[in-house]
Amino acid sequence: MTIYLDILFVTNLWINYFLLLITAQLVQSVCKTWKILLSSVVGSLYCVLFFSFSSPPFLSVVCKLLSGVLMAFLAFGYKSFKRFLRCTVTFFIVSFLFGGILYGIYFLFRPRVLFIRNSIPYIRVSPILMILCSAAVYVFLVGFQRLTRPPVLSPKTAYEVQITYRKKSVVSPGFLDTGNALRDVFTDTPVVLCAYPVIRDLLSEQEQVVFGDFSALTDPLGLPEKIRLVSVHTVGGSSLLPAFIPEELEIRVQEKHFSTDRVLIAVYNPQSYHTDHSVILNPQLILSEKRGGITHVS
Repeated sequence: MTIYLDILFVTNLWINYFLLLITAQLVQSVCKTWKILLSSVVGSLYCVLFFSFSSPPFLSVVCKLLSGVLMAFLAFGYKSFKRFLRCTVTFFIVSFLFGGILYGIYFLFRPRVLFIRNSIPYIRVSPILMILCSAAVYVFLVGFQRLTRPPVLSPKTAYEVQITYRKKSVVSPGFLDTGNALRDVFTDTPVVLCAYPVIRDLLSEQEQVVFGDFSALTDPLGLPEKIRLVSVHTVGGSSLLPAFIPEELEIRVQEKHFSTDRVLIAVYNPQSYHTDHSVILNPQLILSEKRGGITHVS
């Protein structure tokens, strides 16, 4: 069989991209498309290199492991060791399952369009067929995601949020931002964004000074004991916001209630962040209900 490196590269780019998408769905991680694409390109370059040259089995295994770890890092980033390990292991499992299916097809049917060398698949298909297959798989994945997504996990759904802090509570409408993947770097805790006027009455006088105008604080490191800094990345750039851990965050949606204390409330000044929403929720708070990270109240 004649091997064309461009087809080999594009084929594995397509395979890597969808393996990473499946992994993101399984670990319930919100990933940027360009990161998944960059990771797929790196994986495809590895495939072209090791498909073209023979290597000792031990070296091949080590390189595969390293390339897999690098691909997971590029696609999902490193926010905590636990999260990174979960993403990497899931990606390896998905890749092994896909590889096993390909090996089974190859050894059982010996299709002329499929060739495997150094555990790297080469599928000889026309560009038009590859585009059609990619479109079909994408439609399937999007449809599967919409069918399996919890009904409450929608930006159009009305949310009511109750924040309890220092034995006092406040209730405010909440907006679920599916693009909000903010987590605390040190604890991997989901971050919820909240406008200062919403929680002002919950704070002590010292905390009101900090949260009310954090940019004017002369010594950001001299924060009260229960306040920490959270790095927030938006379209306009990056910034540090003061945050606190509430005694309880309760989310009410439709006929369900969710409650947790494993969350950080990052407080922003409405004049600096142009948004119509007072409380911006992290979708991981809803998704983590399935994994026991949040208590299902009713």
